[in-house]
Amino acid sequence: MLEIRSRRGADDTALTTLSQQGQALNITTDGPGAQVTYAVGGQIVQTFDADDLGEKDLADEPDIRQALRWAQSFDIEAQEWAEYAKSTALSLAEAVTGMEIDDSWVTEGWAAVQLLPKPRPAAHAPVPVPYADMRQLAERNIQVRTFLENPGVEQITAMKHLLARIAVTTADLSHPLVEEAMSALENQARPQRVERLRDELKALAQEFFQQAGEGPWPAGATPYTEPAMDTLVRQGDATLAVEAALDDTDWSSSYQRCSRKTRIVRLGKQEYLIMETLDIVYKHICKMTV
Repeated sequence: MLEIRSRRGADDTALTTLSQQGQALNITTDGPGAQVTYAVGGQIVQTFDADDLGEKDLADEPDIRQALRWAQSFDIEAQEWAEYAKSTALSLAEAVTGMEIDDSWVTEGWAAVQLLPKPRPAAHAPVPVPYADMRQLAERNIQVRTFLENPGVEQITAMKHLLARIAVTTADLSHPLVEEAMSALENQARPQRVERLRDELKALAQEFFQQAGEGPWPAGATPYTEPAMDTLVRQGDATLAVEAALDDTDWSSSYQRCSRKTRIVRLGKQEYLIMETLDIVYKHICKMTV
């Protein structure tokens, strides 16, 4: 649904309802600026004032960085918002919807137009990828491409394994127990061994956190000011990511825990992109199994 010069769709409830089986985009262009709201699958995934994206003072705000990154995935660069916020918002609408927008959309009283209705995803239907860099990742990474092309609950274990490996590598975590757990993930260990490993991993994570809290740091030290403390905290979180990857009692909650613990290890750009892509696959699988 593409709507311009109207506030009916600017309401979050309207957009989430309209996007239940697809996507909805609202651009309100009253005045010189533009408010952009985008929903997919019943959830608001982007909302921002186009003028804010051109403000240098706001460039480091998390929501602004996320919105700029989303726009850049459609080849719209940050400086364009500073120069022509309203027209840039319309260019973004063209890129998102694949529909050409001319002056009449802004000057005439158009009604809402519905685009691309989408049914509930069929079992193992390929996952639609919203960002250009994710599509490029899939071309380079055969494992990620497999997840995108063949989504299903049976992929969750391998997805968690990949997240855990990323967390361990990023945190520079080397420990015999972690190595044993990663081997158990690869070789589908017996339930009794998995339970033992999970308990021991939880205890190991607490050791890391305790060392971080009790280390010989100066008063007021934090992980952001003490690299050694930061390493211990990250290794504790990475250990819990491995523990979550081993948890097969509930595929959905265990994936969420694994993803959350991997995320806070503070990944590099490429690793973060992989994690974001896997999270999209996870959400797609959830929709398939409702």
